[in-house]
Amino acid sequence: MRYVILVLMVCSFTWSGIHATGFSSNDSVPVAVFEQLLVLGQGQNQVCFPLKVLINTKPAAGNYRLVFDKLEVESTGEGIYSIYIGAKKPTRNTLGGAYSGTRIGSLNLYALSAPGAQKALSLDVSDVLPSMLNDGKSTRKRLYVVVLFEGNILPDQTKMPHTGKLLFKKVSIVHRAN
Repeated sequence: MRYVILVLMVCSFTWSGIHATGFSSNDSVPVAVFEQLLVLGQGQNQVCFPLKVLINTKPAAGNYRLVFDKLEVESTGEGIYSIYIGAKKPTRNTLGGAYSGTRIGSLNLYALSAPGAQKALSLDVSDVLPSMLNDGKSTRKRLYVVVLFEGNILPDQTKMPHTGKLLFKKVSIVHRAN
């Protein structure tokens, strides 16, 4: 029985495209990074990370992952945390469900709370990232990642407000050659 538990801890846990694994930005090449504390707290429904692009050449072939390193969950709201990525900075008018970026998935906060869980979540962005990084004319200097909280809908058709608190300390995009 002890061996089976060890095997489960080494294997990745996947749910809705989100991986809580040993995957780390330490074994890959960083492509873009944001390394400051941002808090998605009570009453807020979104947070935007302006990632600084670290490369100035056409993106190489391979696997690109958006990695939420050092994510702390103090409490969660009743709803879903959707993740968007875009080449343009979102404005107040484009946030709140109408952001023009590409929806790439949702945060699986349960994966962080499992016993022995990693402290990072990653999403595959290989399909959308190369075209966002290089539009054929120039290489972008920034990419924007938005975490948007969408509260559960109550019987009276109102949305639950965000009552959770998430602390994001590092968000990065990394590249791993095939």
